[in-house]
Amino acid sequence: MSKATICFVAFLFAVASAMVARVEAQERPTALLHQLSLLKPNSPSIGQVTGATGTCVTQTIACNQTVTGNLTSSDCLLDDGTNIDFWSFQGQSGQTVTIDLSSTAFDSFLFLLDPVPTVRAADDDSGPGLDSRIVFPLNLTGTWTIGANSFVPDSGSYSLHLQCTGGSTATCTPSATALCLNQGRFRVEATFQTPQGQSGQAQAVGLTEDTGYLWFFSATNVELVVKVLNACSFTSRYWVFAGGLTNVRTVITVTDTQTNAVKTYTNPQGIAFLPIQDVNAFATCP
Repeated sequence: MSKATICFVAFLFAVASAMVARVEAQERPTALLHQLSLLKPNSPSIGQVTGATGTCVTQTIACNQTVTGNLTSSDCLLDDGTNIDFWSFQGQSGQTVTIDLSSTAFDSFLFLLDPVPTVRAADDDSGPGLDSRIVFPLNLTGTWTIGANSFVPDSGSYSLHLQCTGGSTATCTPSATALCLNQGRFRVEATFQTPQGQSGQAQAVGLTEDTGYLWFFSATNVELVVKVLNACSFTSRYWVFAGGLTNVRTVITVTDTQTNAVKTYTNPQGIAFLPIQDVNAFATCP
C-alpha cells in the first residue's frame, strides 16, 4: 500500500471518527435528560447523581438581557465529562423565548429545563457558526432554567442572551391618582389621613419611567416620591423605594399588574415618614 493511500485511509478514518463523535454528541440530550433533572440546583435529588461533582449553583438572567460567564472544571460536572452552568429566569405561559449561547473558547451546547424540572429543549449549532440557539414557546409559568454547556469537555468564557416575546402585558393605566412605573407594569397609589380627620386619595405625577411623586393638599407641595426598580438580573426581585415629606398617616399600595401581587406600606399618624427600601418587594420576575 502506497504512502498516499495510507494517508488517505487515515484521513477517512479521522473524518468518520469525527462524524461518530458528532452523532454521539447530538444524542447527548437524550442520555442526559434524567441526570440534568436531578442536577438542577435546588432539586431535592441534587448530590445523588453518580458522577455529579463540582459546584451546582444557579445564577439569574432576566428577559431581554445578555450575561457573561465562564465555564470551568470546578463547575457542575455531567457524566459525559462536560461542565454546565445553570441560569434561571421567570417565564410565563404563552411567552416564546430565544436563547443564544456563544463562545470563542469552546463549541457551545444549550439545555432548557421547565419548572418541573424536565429538559424541554437542547441544541448544539442552531446559532451562527458553532454557537447554540433555542427558540421555544413556554407552556408553564414559573422558574425555567438554562444549562450553558460545551459540545465536548472544554472550558472558557461565554455570552448568554435571553429574549422573551409574548405572554402577559401590563394593564396599568395612568390616572390622576395612579402612577404606572417600570414599563407600565406597576401601579402605585396612596391615601392619606390627617389628625383632624381630613383624608383622601393622593394625586400622582410621573417623573421618569421608574419614578413618580404624589401630593395631598396642593400640586406645589410634594409629599411622597416613589420608584420601582427592576433588579431581576442579580436578585430576581423588583425593588420598591419611597421617601416622604410628611408626618400624616399614609398608605402606599403597589400592584404588579401582570401577576396581581400587591405590597402595602403604611406610615403611622404623627410619625415623620420613614424611608422605604424594600429590596424583596416582588419576586415576580421577569
